[in-house]
Parts: sequence; structure tokens; C-alpha cells
Amino acid sequence: MVKIDLHLHTNRYSPCSRLSPEELAAIAPFTGLHGIVVTEHNFSWTRSEIEDLQSQTDSVRFYRGMEADVREGHFLIIGADMKEKWKPGRTLRDLVSLAEEQDAALIWAHPGRFSSLPAADDLPGEYLALDGLEVMSGNIQEKHRDGISRMLALLKKPQVAGSDSHISLTLGTYATMFPELPRNERELARMIKEPSGVPWANKKALIPINGKYKEDGEKLLLSAPGASSI
Repeated sequence: MVKIDLHLHTNRYSPCSRLSPEELAAIAPFTGLHGIVVTEHNFSWTRSEIEDLQSQTDSVRFYRGMEADVREGHFLIIGADMKEKWKPGRTLRDLVSLAEEQDAALIWAHPGRFSSLPAADDLPGEYLALDGLEVMSGNIQEKHRDGISRMLALLKKPQVAGSDSHISLTLGTYATMFPELPRNERELARMIKEPSGVPWANKKALIPINGKYKEDGEKLLLSAPGASSI
């Protein structure tokens, strides 16, 4: 099994991140990860940029993705060839159309963090088109557990995990395990859709991080239904 972080930001295109591409390439080989998807906010790296990052290490494979800001929340799209910056304020339906056109994988990032969760009797159909739910990340806390569990039961979608790293400290904390390393983003999207991924958490790395939180509800999740951990 290989571990792939499906959610990470650098300061190249995500102003909220303090992690530079150079630092990412230098530290990634020591995280225990086999692959990392760079998912900038509303922007996707070019193929030449990801190839340049890849040239800095052969220990970890890098992939392109994007975290799109829509009215319903934040969603990761992997396997789409983005030609321009995503314009925030569009709808999930717009993003679903893009994903379907390119057979890309669409994942709900940290459900419930930035928007309320839909009710079972008022669930827009576009949620049924999702390919996965992020159940663990650096921005999913214990207080989000019940809501995510409710969405999993309602949507019956595959579970994934990613660090949502904005700093080097959280690299290697969360990932999704797959049977093999995909050659490119299209293969990774297919593996997410199958599904063949299992969410994974590095408890040893998370315990000291959680030590800074005073309230249990603010602590990051150490496990999720069906997840693996060390």
C-alpha cells in the first residue's frame, strides 16, 4: 500500500500557506508519503510547474489538483486540466459539470467547516455526484465528527484523507492509502472513484499537535470509520 496526501497548499498560489514549493520538495521524502497532490485554492499548477517540482526529488511523486471555493463549501478536484483560475462564488453544480466533462474526481473537503451541512430531506442532487468525502485533515476537528458521519451515512461515498497542510509541521499527518502509486492525475482520479483508497492518520505526529488544544472539540481527528493509523 502507498500513502498519498490528497490535499496540500503552497505559498506559490495559496496566500494563506507558509509552505514553499522548495521546502515541500526538501521535506516530502522524510514524511513517509509516496505521493502528494498540490491543491491550491482556486488554481491549478501547470504541468511544467509540477514537472519542475518533481525534478527536485524522486522519492515522492507529485500530482496536480485544486481546492475550489463554491457557494456550498470547498471541494477538491483531481484529474481536471484547468486552463484558468477558478472563480469563487460559483456553485457546486458548476463544479460537478466540470468534473463530469473531464472524468475528474470530486471530493468534499472538510465538510461542515465553512458551510452548514444539508439536511436529508433537502439534499441537492449534485451532492450525489461526489466521488468522496474527506473524513480527516488538518482542518477537521472532533466537533465535525458527527456531521461528517451523518453525511457518510446519507451519501454513502468513499472516505479519503489529506493533511490540508499550509506549513511543514503537518506534512505526513494524514493521507489516503492506495494499492499502488498512480502514474498521473487521471489514474489517481480513477482509483478514488473505484474506490480503492483508505483514509490514514499518523497518530504519533498528531498527538503533540493536539496537545495545544484546550477543548476536546477543537482537537484534530485521530481516526475515522474504516481508517487506518499508526
